[in-house]
Amino acid sequence: TAATIITLVLLGNVLEHRSVKQTTSSIQELSKLQETKARKVEIRGSLEHISEIDVKEVLVGNILQVNNGDKIPVDGELITGNASVDESMISGESIPVEKKIGDKLVGGTIVVNGSLRMKAESVGKDTVLSKIIDLVKGAQSTKPEIQKLGDKVSAVFVPVVLVIALLTFLLAYYGFHIEGSKALMNSIAVLVISCPCAMGLATPTAVMVGIGRAAKNGILIKGGSTLEQFANIKTIVFDKTGTLTTGEFKIKKIECIGETDEKSVKEILYHLEQHSSHPIAKSIAESLKGTVSSNQFSDIHEEKGLGITAKDTKGDLWKIGSWKIASALTQDDTHNIYVVKNNSLVATVDLEDTLKANVKETIAALKL
Repeated sequence: TAATIITLVLLGNVLEHRSVKQTTSSIQELSKLQETKARKVEIRGSLEHISEIDVKEVLVGNILQVNNGDKIPVDGELITGNASVDESMISGESIPVEKKIGDKLVGGTIVVNGSLRMKAESVGKDTVLSKIIDLVKGAQSTKPEIQKLGDKVSAVFVPVVLVIALLTFLLAYYGFHIEGSKALMNSIAVLVISCPCAMGLATPTAVMVGIGRAAKNGILIKGGSTLEQFANIKTIVFDKTGTLTTGEFKIKKIECIGETDEKSVKEILYHLEQHSSHPIAKSIAESLKGTVSSNQFSDIHEEKGLGITAKDTKGDLWKIGSWKIASALTQDDTHNIYVVKNNSLVATVDLEDTLKANVKETIAALKL
């Protein structure tokens, strides 16, 4: 009987441990984002020397080299070069961020295009990623309020029950002269009846089922206390890109200026954007594939963070890019892409991100 009671209570602990296993795996995934090596730049005499060191050896003020495709080892400031950095692990934004000299860099993010040198500013436990991991660990260790209440009750309830069981044995054995084995069974009966097995199993089981069902649907919940707060939720905030939308941009509107027609603009966009590695450029080229005729361009050149320039067979110079390429031609900076021909603005392009399937139905269901 005693073994059964202990087994039931321990089973509750096992179920609770399994319920946070998904959170533990998410901590492991976060830890994998941390870089283990770094390239340290040192000046020895008149020569520059680059050596690979463990990221734990990086000190504040060290100069580090980060190449295309590398993870940024620690937090710091960009001092040389420019690059596109994938910061989705921090911001959730799928579009790479263009970094220039003086911009801040976050350890664990990835250089998707270009190379740079940086000065280390935060290392070890002071990096953003390390702090995120610590926050997740702290969230995992918190108990639901109902479990805290159960612990408070148990602190008083258990000693009282033990005293009652002991008194039951003493009264039965000495007061009523019942044989020892039967008196012991009477005291055990008190323990069995009073043991809150349901309380010990109900909370961990409910937490396990709730977190388990959510995990199957791709939702990670960091412990029972977070799950318990769901009952009080009044507002849900969604990240747009990659959550509600696909991250695949399409042309929403083309506004032509002067004699240039929409077909010509689409041809320019398709043929030039193919030469860019930027995610938006790839999306535009893919969306226009098969809808435009062939055309010939030469001297195609991409300038990071600005745009692409090229010449057509007639010798006309074309530029497509952000408002920066047309800042001297228009004050309107509300469009996504500007098309310039021979230093004259000929078209503006507005883009839109496509919604994922069933997004409208999902949001409508949440409003009910």
